[in-house]
Amino acid sequence: MNNKIKVALIAGACSIIASVITAFGTASVIQNENAVTVNINGEKLSVTLDEYAQMYDALKNDYDALATENQILKKEGLGTEKSKANVTTEVQAGKAYIGEQISAYYHNSLYYKEYASLDTESFSMGKQPYTRGFTIGASEEYGTAYYNLGGKYTTFSGLVGNLDNVNQGAAYGVYGDDMLLATIEVEGAALPKAFSIDVTGVRQLKILCGNKNIFISGFQVGFADVVFE
Repeated sequence: MNNKIKVALIAGACSIIASVITAFGTASVIQNENAVTVNINGEKLSVTLDEYAQMYDALKNDYDALATENQILKKEGLGTEKSKANVTTEVQAGKAYIGEQISAYYHNSLYYKEYASLDTESFSMGKQPYTRGFTIGASEEYGTAYYNLGGKYTTFSGLVGNLDNVNQGAAYGVYGDDMLLATIEVEGAALPKAFSIDVTGVRQLKILCGNKNIFISGFQVGFADVVFE
């Protein structure tokens, strides 16, 4: 049986038993020589003093046992919830989103902009708004960004694509400590696509657009929900 259901049932039983125990104290004052009248949940019962004493002892033992089990179940439930909370915290602590926990320490673009999930601003790809990530220029002159990872992460992942109403192909080299790790290809007017790159041990990450000798003003590529783990 689910622990929460057990706690509820036990709490109900304890309430009934407690009413009998309380009634015993009252009955001892108004008792007559032969019997005691007990009112339990609207039903009046007439019992002898000896019967009532036995009933009281039995119910008191049951109450104590149930109350103890109830406390144990509550503690177990709290312990489980606390453990889950700790796991969630640890998982989140191992993630760093660009625009939130990590920002570019250098970029060469008027078109570079970071977005955080708590901001009201967003960018859109495939008519889907994104509130976390960054936009960057689609040429060599406007498409560079550097990040300091400190060797803490193993994976760099997210979505990449043209912003809405942009039809511009581009290619971005992703460099870890000046070594090419991967090339991200962006197709003009295509829907955003997922990417995942191994960045184990990387301290400095560079994103460099490879559209050389092309002056592209105003065109931007979006990197959404980009995260290091």
